[in-house]
Amino acid sequence: MRTHPSTVSYRLIMREELDQLAERIRQLTLLTQQLRQENKDLRLQNHILEQKITVAGTRVQSILERLPAVDTAATATALNGGA
Repeated sequence: MRTHPSTVSYRLIMREELDQLAERIRQLTLLTQQLRQENKDLRLQNHILEQKITVAGTRVQSILERLPAVDTAATATALNGGA
């Protein structure tokens, strides 16, 4: 039994389209894995930066607490040239 030429052509076209689809799915899978890893890395970096900000805030607060109290009226007068 002989297959009609249009059937062979249709099968080849369908096979090519399926192969292209499989390749696109493979690429999408790789991209998804890369993005997940990048997201994980960025979340870790964000966590580290949040910790650094907290430490810096604590240090600034400690420094501010050790500064002598300032008379705001006297400071304003001094900044305005004593007027």
